[in-house]
Amino acid sequence: MLITLRNITYLLILLSISACNKKIDLSKKSTRTFDTKTLLASKYQDFFENQSELDYEKLLAFRNAESEPKEGLQKRHFYDILSLLESYLGNYSEAIKIYDKARLQPTDMMVFDSLGNMTKSIFYPKAAYSNFPDSLFSKKYDRTFLKAFVQNLKKDEAKVFAINELHPIAYFRKTVYDLLPILKTKGYKYLALESLFFDKQAQQNIHSEPRKALGFYNHEVTLGDIIRRAKSLDFELISYDAQGTGSQVTREELSYKNIIDRTLAKDPSAKIILFAGASHVSEGKIGRIKNLGYQFKENGIDPLTITQTKYYERNVPETIKEPTIFRNTTSMIDGRFDYLLVLPKTTYSNKRPSWLWEMGRKPIKVDARQLKKVSPPFIIEAYRKNESHNAVPFDRIEVSTKSEVPPLALKNGKYRINVISSKNERYTFQLNVK
Repeated sequence: MLITLRNITYLLILLSISACNKKIDLSKKSTRTFDTKTLLASKYQDFFENQSELDYEKLLAFRNAESEPKEGLQKRHFYDILSLLESYLGNYSEAIKIYDKARLQPTDMMVFDSLGNMTKSIFYPKAAYSNFPDSLFSKKYDRTFLKAFVQNLKKDEAKVFAINELHPIAYFRKTVYDLLPILKTKGYKYLALESLFFDKQAQQNIHSEPRKALGFYNHEVTLGDIIRRAKSLDFELISYDAQGTGSQVTREELSYKNIIDRTLAKDPSAKIILFAGASHVSEGKIGRIKNLGYQFKENGIDPLTITQTKYYERNVPETIKEPTIFRNTTSMIDGRFDYLLVLPKTTYSNKRPSWLWEMGRKPIKVDARQLKKVSPPFIIEAYRKNESHNAVPFDRIEVSTKSEVPPLALKNGKYRINVISSKNERYTFQLNVK
């Protein structure tokens, strides 16, 4: 019996070694099929296994189904999800184009009566975005460059510095990345991120690296780098978003309570940076929905609120050369925000957005010999060698043709390069950047 068990053990070891050394056959055609109805009903998180690894094959099937959803709410949902996925893949300009397509679709619009009760009606938009108004350069508006504006903030000026984003537009995240070191010198200690799951705060704070499975939007590399920088500056990350807990009214109220309980309730002198989507930072009330900015103000804390989502990329004049802050001298921006931030149009260098190079990265070409095993389309991910595979990659690109492989945007160091085929097969190699 002992000999038999030993032989079985040796056999299992040999099988394990054989499996590890087995070459990936990237020439096989996939046999997977996707039910169109189920595919089109997918949410963003449905494309990730355990909120971590992307199902690239499913993403490609979803992308190829663009003609399937009906015009209106179904088509809008399709484009909203696809814009997030394109941003995840590093296709930043494509994400904006698809986001605009979503904005052109008829959608439910919330209408409120005098009592604040909500009803829905269908809204048919005439344009995807507003044109940039010349009035912003009139005497009615003060303006200054963003960096100078933040550097001139007084330490006692605002306990809450709140700025918004549109989740598919990674460019907005670069703003927060840039501001973190300056705001740290102004006494800000807490960074509240909508992207984190509200019950995963402790898990993220014990790691210096961003973790993929700890939030819906954490997968995207520039948001991952916000977390890296925040941890290196000794910020405490705050997760608060009570998504999925009921109505939007309940979500906002519970989210506010989570922020207070995890900051000011235990540290009355706390100064908080709040980074959230679109209207969440608004100081205006929408019917019965009390946005986070509104609740802070209602409870005696006047937040400094900035919207950067109104004018960007396709509706920004060439005269905007630096991130510029506008303030209406007679009223709030749209009645809801203290300031309007306008970012300059993205320029491109080395086939990538120039703002990536402004984050201390440099272009690194992937050796074509390392890509012989795989046919386009495929994904290339770069993981820092000292970070686990559970971390968010430092960079990620999608390759549609081998004749135009964009460079990776990396810093000096050692990396594990992960290549993912259209059938979700993977192989890795090492890369040193000096």
